Amino acid sequence: MVGAHVTALPNEVMKENPELDIIAQHTLAKTFPAHAILLREGESSDSLFIILYGKVKIYVCDEEGDEAILNIQGAGDYFGEMALLDEAPRSASASSSCVASGSSSRGWPSPRRRR
Repeated sequence: MVGAHVTALPNEVMKENPELDIIAQHTLAKTFPAHAILLREGESSDSLFIILYGKVKIYVCDEEGDEAILNIQGAGDYFGEMALLDEAPRSASASSSCVASGSSSRGWPSPRRRR
């Protein structure tokens, strides 16, 4: 399914970004209903999310549960990349603002693990 999404991109995009084929080999396409929690602040993870369509809200909550929205992202945007780089817990939470579909990468070697 992800390969279909990637190869459905215009040829000029594919020619300019040959790494998309590599990314497609390591991803899994998922569809999330509105208001689904995709990741939680403080959790550990090894996933990067690329939004294919829909909207995703990136936010943090304080001790009282008050929410601060950091960003609303849409198709073509990505989030969760810091977990691949620093292996630290998630610095924010993410939820679908409406029906969203994305590609989730799992198990990519961390830069730290390659040493």
